[in-house]
Amino acid sequence: MAARRAETTPFDCGVCLSVPDEQVHQCRNGHLFCAGCLHTHRSSGQQNSNKCPQCRVALPDEPIRCLLAEQSIAAQPNACPHCNAAMTRGEIAGHVERCPRRPVTCSAAACTWHGTAAEREAHEQACAHVVCDRMLKERDEHWQAKITTLQESIAQMQKEHDKRRLEEHCLSAYRDCARHPPGPDFRVEIVKPGADMRDDGFNSGPVANGIMCRLLCQVPGPQGTDWAGGCFPLLVELPGDYPIRPPEFRFPAREGPSLLQRPLTNSAKVLALATAQHQCNVNGFMHNNVYPSGNICLTTLMDGRRCQGELGGRFWHPSFTIAEALLSVQLLLNDPNNDDPAQWLPFQLYKLARKEHDRRVREQAARYTAAAFEDLVERHCIRAPFGVEGWTADGQHRIVRGQGG
Repeated sequence: MAARRAETTPFDCGVCLSVPDEQVHQCRNGHLFCAGCLHTHRSSGQQNSNKCPQCRVALPDEPIRCLLAEQSIAAQPNACPHCNAAMTRGEIAGHVERCPRRPVTCSAAACTWHGTAAEREAHEQACAHVVCDRMLKERDEHWQAKITTLQESIAQMQKEHDKRRLEEHCLSAYRDCARHPPGPDFRVEIVKPGADMRDDGFNSGPVANGIMCRLLCQVPGPQGTDWAGGCFPLLVELPGDYPIRPPEFRFPAREGPSLLQRPLTNSAKVLALATAQHQCNVNGFMHNNVYPSGNICLTTLMDGRRCQGELGGRFWHPSFTIAEALLSVQLLLNDPNNDDPAQWLPFQLYKLARKEHDRRVREQAARYTAAAFEDLVERHCIRAPFGVEGWTADGQHRIVRGQGG
């Protein structure tokens, strides 16, 4: 808002009586106001605050802007208050911001110098406060860059450390199972980091950052049961905080109902539905306690910190070994927990059509053969020449199954 003048003009604001330097608003009769003055007048809450101060006509709900008055005011002659250079009112604001005669202070907060903009450059070249501030700023930027570089190096070292630690856990689990297998027909192999096993029914693609953290295990069916003769492939994936958190144990499974549906009481209906689903689900792993995703529902393999209070039983403990877990999985095959089923179809067959259930178990055991498991090993696991022990230069294992690690 411009300074109040003694003479009046047709463009004077009806509130502050000065020529507006901002948007110009008007009442219905054409009296002009600064946009800020009109807003202050209307929000004052005083009597007649909703009326024009000059003609008392009611002010409109939406301000009426007068562009003609703004253009006329901007074209009026004026002069810079610092250098007295002649120009129009519309040019004053832009000129004042870069006028060399405008008053300024030193950029250093501790310096009390005052002068014009044209004199400040010469002053700051010799000002001790400015020189010190510049030196301190350069030093801070230098050390901040070093700190950033150091933080990036530490983060990279931490990633490498976590990678090596996880691979050591994976190799240790492999060695333990090779030295002390749960049984004569159990096998454990290390999966290549870049192996994509999704086409074989496992929900596991290539591992990020090329970390060895997966084991392919062969779980034999218990002798003397309908599961006997089967060599069931089980993928064990170690998490980053193993053994604090349990690994994920997954059988190959591609399709199947994801939720337990309402039980059927008629065995004929169960058999009819089971036959229809079996035709489109021949590749799925059929077991009461194996989810359609292949994950195993067994409390021993669950993280007790997440499941405490929801399920009973003994949860995963860091002292458990992979060999013990494999033995638990083998025992679960012929001894399912029907109080906590994970798949609807095998659960219904087990309860209402046991003969059909057992027949399909035998059919499944015949499908998962030792040759099929060997094919998985050839395509996805790390192989080593017979009789070579130790490790390669890049950390790949050379332990041959049966050589004792």
